[in-house]
Amino acid sequence: MKLNPIILLLFFLPQSLLAQTLAPVAAQETFQELIKKDLIFPNLKLIRLRNSWGKVFVHGWAQEKIRIQMTRFTKAETSEEAQERFKEVVLHSQENSGTVEIIIRIGKSFSISERIQAREKRKVKIDLEVWLPQNIPFALSTKDDEAQVDNYIGEIDMWSQFGALTINNITSSEIMLNCVKCQINVSKSEIKKIDIYGGEGEFNLSHLKIDKLYFEGQKGNLEVSNIFGNQTYLLKNGKLKGTDLSGEIYFKSENTDIDLKNIEGTVSGKNGQGNINLDVKKWITKSGFIQTRSGNINLFLPTDNKIELDLASQQGKVKVDEGFYGFLNKKNHDNTSLLKVKTWSGQIYVKKR
Repeated sequence: MKLNPIILLLFFLPQSLLAQTLAPVAAQETFQELIKKDLIFPNLKLIRLRNSWGKVFVHGWAQEKIRIQMTRFTKAETSEEAQERFKEVVLHSQENSGTVEIIIRIGKSFSISERIQAREKRKVKIDLEVWLPQNIPFALSTKDDEAQVDNYIGEIDMWSQFGALTINNITSSEIMLNCVKCQINVSKSEIKKIDIYGGEGEFNLSHLKIDKLYFEGQKGNLEVSNIFGNQTYLLKNGKLKGTDLSGEIYFKSENTDIDLKNIEGTVSGKNGQGNINLDVKKWITKSGFIQTRSGNINLFLPTDNKIELDLASQQGKVKVDEGFYGFLNKKNHDNTSLLKVKTWSGQIYVKKR
């Protein structure tokens, strides 16, 4: 008769180890700890906030102090074990020549090996909610979790590796958003200059009044709506979809479908591969160009604007509805806008709006 190998293994184990092996696993609970702290610094010029252990929510308020609400979470068998884990990660703040740094970091009392272990296992999660005085530039960086800023007046610089970045109801002279692989949302703000660098993710921009907007994305879909001002969109792979756009608009992409509706202004752009659909409500008197290597171009244009068209497709048909001002493929005349449209492989269709 053959014995089960597992039974043989248990038979030869030491009694102490056998007891540990067969003992039931203790249930773990979720413990949390809330800490509130107010910071007051004279001559505050710049705030740097860094948290790679959880979420960050930032609000602007009318007071001259910084308020921090830190919530620590962990799973443990007992409250004593939870308190020991909470000691691993602490809130640190310091000021130097008007620059304040607020950092979530591993406690100084830990050895190098303990720091490495705490960083790798990450048994503690820390969420921050911060209230900042208005009109103080601040920089925010996070890692895996989302970061949000709302109701703030001032310059903002945000960086994330994987956590979503969101700003809402902001008034600023300059904003920069940068992420490696994450979602970016910007809405209901008035910004003179905003630069957005998105690696990979989904991007949404809406209800913005800007002087200059620059967006650059590697992979993912971009949706824009209700934006007033000069706009530049560079997108490598994904889709660009927009509606209710006003100002000078420029796009450039490698492998993207472009679909922009209800435009008031001037639009120009290049596309490597993909279709281009543009619906122009009002064309401001300025020349533009639309170009793609492979794909169809559909233009919906107003007939009451003086737009002169220069259309060319090497391997496709060109069709234009009646009623447009000027001539096709002629030199630009006075008081008209010249719109050059070209595709190497695809059709061009210009329709009445």
